[in-house]
Amino acid sequence: MHCQSCVALIEQTLVGDPRVARASVDLDAAWDSVAFDRGAMSVDDLCATVTGAGYAATPIASPSPTS
Repeated sequence: MHCQSCVALIEQTLVGDPRVARASVDLDAAWDSVAFDRGAMSVDDLCATVTGAGYAATPIASPSPTS
């Protein structure tokens, strides 16, 4: 990612998937936070979506989901 346009494209790509509730990309930290239906998709699916938009994505450890 190089600019806010990159951020917007990644966020729009992710939330364009009906299994994604929300996505927030941080340009400075080069990471994103995504709320998604874990029963319908995996982190690897999310990475593939970002990769399909032309960006690299690597999963990182995350805290346990909250209710």
